[in-house]
Amino acid sequence: MTGAPLTCRLCRGPLRELFTGRVLDRRDVRYLDCDRCGLLQTEPPTWLAEAYASSAINLTDTGIMQRNLVLARITAAVIHLCFDRRGKFLDYAGGYGIFVRLMRDRGFDFYWDDPHAPNLLARSFEGAGLDDVRFELITSFESFEHFVEPLAELDRMLAHGDSILLSTLIAPEPAPAPGTWWYYGCEHGQHISFYRVRTLRYLAEQRGLHLASNGRNLHLLSRRPIAGWRFNACAVAGYVGLTELLRPLVRSRTLPDAERLGAKS
Repeated sequence: MTGAPLTCRLCRGPLRELFTGRVLDRRDVRYLDCDRCGLLQTEPPTWLAEAYASSAINLTDTGIMQRNLVLARITAAVIHLCFDRRGKFLDYAGGYGIFVRLMRDRGFDFYWDDPHAPNLLARSFEGAGLDDVRFELITSFESFEHFVEPLAELDRMLAHGDSILLSTLIAPEPAPAPGTWWYYGCEHGQHISFYRVRTLRYLAEQRGLHLASNGRNLHLLSRRPIAGWRFNACAVAGYVGLTELLRPLVRSRTLPDAERLGAKS
């Protein structure tokens, strides 16, 4: 490395340079590993304004609809079996509002928050006016890999709730080279932080949280312990569609939302 040594954006520990990848098809970016907390990361991302210039949702995210459908089923299972389904819920970094609309259609009182994307499908259900609310569960899907300062983003979520359900793909060890792991997203340049289970465990320890994880792509950080077997059972039940058996337990908000919004217009 040249100049002052870089330190980890999460734990401030020393970094080990691994390799260079071509980001946005024109920038050579260093990828570095932290032996202390396990966060695999790019060098300081000075290219983010360019990466997000056209859209907060990158062009190659063709799985956005399928992912939201599956995550809606899984989240419903997690809520039914681990949380109070009568509570309020927040989707942090909620993109276009797809997930919030799906969850409200399932009967859950979900709200949207995202300073970087337009709320297209969950209008009038923004969480910004609910600053005094403690949410029963906060979801944040496919967002942690975008965070420059993961601990600061975690603190923003914890200011509004004690439990966070997140998705991010666990980085292999040793780290794969660019071109051999699609999750780097070099073509769009928006993915800059990559986690191991021990990285998520470090995050949990820093804020007195408990971690439950399927070890692959779905993780729960919570102030109260939730057994790993229970969390994994929820993930499997949601993935295979068993959550549909629980839908009669809560009334869909699709028509009530339309009536409420119609009365306001």
